[in-house]
Amino acid sequence: MWLLWLIACNPMKSHGDSGPTAAPGALTYHEDVAPILRSHCEMCHQEGGVGGFSLSSYDDVRWIGDAVLDAVVSRRMPPFLADNSGECQTYADASWLTEDEISTLQDWHGAGMEEGGPSGSSTIDEIGGPETLEGVTHTLSVDAYDADFAERPDDYRCFVVDPGLEVEGFLTAFEAKPSNPEIAHHLVIFAPVDDAAVSDLVGLDDGEAGPGYSCFGGPGVMATVVATWGPGRAVSEFPEGAGVRLQPSRPLIVQMHYSDAGNTDLDATIIDLRVEAEVEHELTTWFFSNNDFTLPPSDPSHEVVMSTSASEFIEYEGDMEIFAILPHMHKLGTSISVQVDREDGTSECVVDISRWDFNWQMTYTLNDPVYLGAGDQIRLSCTYDTTTVEQTTYFGDGTSDEMCLLGMYTVLSD
Repeated sequence: MWLLWLIACNPMKSHGDSGPTAAPGALTYHEDVAPILRSHCEMCHQEGGVGGFSLSSYDDVRWIGDAVLDAVVSRRMPPFLADNSGECQTYADASWLTEDEISTLQDWHGAGMEEGGPSGSSTIDEIGGPETLEGVTHTLSVDAYDADFAERPDDYRCFVVDPGLEVEGFLTAFEAKPSNPEIAHHLVIFAPVDDAAVSDLVGLDDGEAGPGYSCFGGPGVMATVVATWGPGRAVSEFPEGAGVRLQPSRPLIVQMHYSDAGNTDLDATIIDLRVEAEVEHELTTWFFSNNDFTLPPSDPSHEVVMSTSASEFIEYEGDMEIFAILPHMHKLGTSISVQVDREDGTSECVVDISRWDFNWQMTYTLNDPVYLGAGDQIRLSCTYDTTTVEQTTYFGDGTSDEMCLLGMYTVLSD
């Protein structure tokens, strides 16, 4: 659908036409634009990539130049939702265009999209090729699944997978390898919190035919987030010296979001893991959730706010540092922000997403961890547009429900 929109909104240009000859000092594709696209776009937008179309040559970009510019100026693309300008925070591995990069694309487009030299196209090989995970210790193999798009363009499916972990360890890095990257939109790995959750998980898995079970909002059992993945990322690593504890002889849950964007609906994702026996910093994952709200219908901007201390959600009353953060709402959400309100009266922004998009669920790893004192408050603000619904919306896991939820990776002080 995205590619069809791009073509429909732009006049067709001959794919083989050469661009204008570059004037001395003028911005050109090869000198100024291609480096930006290689850094931020080509991991998805290459031939056969998850982006659905290529942006790896001058002809590719010039053909849909108007739509490319519109997408980056509006910050719909690249799909990095959190403000990475430094006004709030900055995040590791951010696919975020700076204002200077956007200005370069605007100026190049406005001057006629000159090609310059050398001729030829940029390829993924020119930026070193995709990373592969070193030191793989375990692998999660998701059963082959034929995604169901008969009634909706998205299919959320949870798979129960045994990592084969015989002793306790810490996940420090992983690499997701969907067999059908065109439909694999994102994934979340969950860990059930105890044996009762495992029992509930088995019941859900056995209750549906075929591999896995349907799971729109979450895994449907008490579980913590272990890791998340989205297209364009190769190897994902936790901060150096940090990892998430994994319990032995306990399955993991892989939630796949499949999007109806490919020629075939079959996928069998493999996830390589690097599990280490010890780490310097254990990452404790936990959820902070506002479960007590209702959303009236026909309201274009309804905000709900919740403030609390961390000790109200976990059995810990000491200080901690926030290393990474995973905001979560459903499809009525329009914006979400998190800040720490300190005992001394000061505040610090942790994440600010002014244009929420449910289709791009991401974990944001902070370049500089945020300190959270035992007496500090976490303020979670969620805003919704309910003009498309005619009834009150409640908190819940269902497609017609909503959430105002925050997942956090933290390091406890003791």
